[in-house]
Amino acid sequence: MTDDKTTNTTAITAALALTLATLPARAWLLMLVVGALHGLTAAVPAIGYGTMLLLTIGLDFVVGTARRILHK
Repeated sequence: MTDDKTTNTTAITAALALTLATLPARAWLLMLVVGALHGLTAAVPAIGYGTMLLLTIGLDFVVGTARRILHK
């Protein structure tokens, strides 16, 4: 019983560490994409790195919540 708990805790910790490690890169890449769209059309606003970082965290939260709700 303890081995299953340890394995589950290790997997959760690894997934969280991976998410946190890739967060800045994902926000930077998304900022570049939005910046390119802003260059093509004025309808897309220019968004800085800090704002995109917060949006990425928010999107991760929404996706995680949707997965939990739909998984049940």
